[in-house]
Amino acid sequence: MRNFLSIKKRIFNQHESGFSLVESIFVLTISSILFVIALPKLEIPVRKSIDGIRNYSKAGFNSLKSSLDVSKEFMLIQERLNIRSYLYAAKNIYISDSIYPKTVGDLQRFTKVSGCYLTQKQTRNNHLRNCMKLGNNSTATIWESKNRHYWLTMYSEDLIFNVQSIPFSDDGEGVLGCFNSKTGSIVTKIFKKDKLNIKTLRC
Repeated sequence: MRNFLSIKKRIFNQHESGFSLVESIFVLTISSILFVIALPKLEIPVRKSIDGIRNYSKAGFNSLKSSLDVSKEFMLIQERLNIRSYLYAAKNIYISDSIYPKTVGDLQRFTKVSGCYLTQKQTRNNHLRNCMKLGNNSTATIWESKNRHYWLTMYSEDLIFNVQSIPFSDDGEGVLGCFNSKTGSIVTKIFKKDKLNIKTLRC
């Protein structure tokens, strides 16, 4: 039995010896030749893959930019609707009491006004600042919009009541609105902050 195991071990060791040097050189030579033949054919799909990644990256960047533009447009439309609701509230107050609203609390009698208190001491365009929400009896005449992208101010001159929604960013767009108590007309206008001096809108 012991002799049988030693013979079996000797046969197993002979088969375990691996490749010779000549066999290894032959395999490396064949592999190199195949690689040289395949390289030009591999180059085209690799180049196409790189171009594809570049195109997808560019498309993704353009899509992100487009979505930001859409978001800005949506906020502007929303702000314009808010200004119109404030002006109609001012019109209802004038019809009811023959005076213009003087504070946010006055406007809140006829429409909801959402936003934060904004004082002259606060740093505008700083989203980390705390939001002190406007109350139903707020005496504010200047406030910050709910989305925190605009600061609003309301005032009256002669027969004209104005509400201005001014963007914090210098290249942003805002909304000017007015109500004329003599004609009853309500007008809103979008303006570019860097192209227009913010002034009273006449309607």
